[in-house]
Amino acid sequence: MAAHTARDEKNTNGEEESCYDILGVSPTASEKEIRKAYRLLALKYHPDKYRGPSDDEKKKADVAKKFASMTVAFHCLSDPLKRLKYDRENAVNGLEKSDVLINVTFKESINGCTKLAMVPFKTVCVKCNGTGKGGVACANCTVLTRGSCRTCFGKGVLGNNGGTMNEDEICKKCKGIGAVDDFFQNRVEVPKNPKQNQRVKIQGRETYAVIYTMPSKKFRKCHSNEHDVRTTLQLTALEAKEGGFFEVETLHGKETVYVEDGTEDGAEKILEKQGIEKKGNQIVSIEVLPPPVVEEDKEEEVCWRILSIKRALKMAPTRLVFRVRDSSVSGRAQ
Repeated sequence: MAAHTARDEKNTNGEEESCYDILGVSPTASEKEIRKAYRLLALKYHPDKYRGPSDDEKKKADVAKKFASMTVAFHCLSDPLKRLKYDRENAVNGLEKSDVLINVTFKESINGCTKLAMVPFKTVCVKCNGTGKGGVACANCTVLTRGSCRTCFGKGVLGNNGGTMNEDEICKKCKGIGAVDDFFQNRVEVPKNPKQNQRVKIQGRETYAVIYTMPSKKFRKCHSNEHDVRTTLQLTALEAKEGGFFEVETLHGKETVYVEDGTEDGAEKILEKQGIEKKGNQIVSIEVLPPPVVEEDKEEEVCWRILSIKRALKMAPTRLVFRVRDSSVSGRAQ
């Protein structure tokens, strides 16, 4: 079966359908809406529903193709980074193909930062003087003065070793295009707390950078308050039972939180003014880890070790002092 891409399906008018069209959602659909749409379509078009003897082969093939295309579309749109690249490539949701992707960490996005952007652009191929033809570039003219050059007579290139040029030969460096890829490097000032996929103008260019905040393993934004963040503090069962002071990482450094003895899994502690820009709070969720599972053979091994230690303690020699009547036979036993 041929591999499907994100844009290989056509509608009844012969036009290519976007991933959003395939799933029947708008380009501004949320991740939850995309998952719901895919789930409903999967129930309707799953190939297992069309394997009965009454189903003709063409219908089975059409259903299998439909299911494959919607699965590809779902995997593209359900992943935030893949969706961003897809939107940029297809100029959807206010993005442009020329936009440059800038990745920032959660902390970088909260505090703001400076990033370097590599802006691609085309420049004239120096090997063929922008003609795309093989041979050697004429050293006596440029793209602007080529028309009046008496060395290459407007061709921009000469044959190898000054000989006759083969008109059918193309430049190996630019593959006959006449231009090669180059990069313009400049700074991008990432503002504090930018929106996901926010566009920021690159200094010195008409190009924009798209800011993508990578998911954090430690911090999560709260939906109820845009300045609140959530983190998780993992404790063992013994630590949760005994309680105490524990160190917690915040957006602004290390803080200490007190956990009462007997704290249960799911309890929350609030660190005031430790959220985004110190305008919100940091909500610390307590996760009580289950005790480690010991395999049966390892459990037996641990029991034997404990028993051996107990026996060794019982059999440990004791320092004894004794006296005998015969003064010539006296001593100490240890």
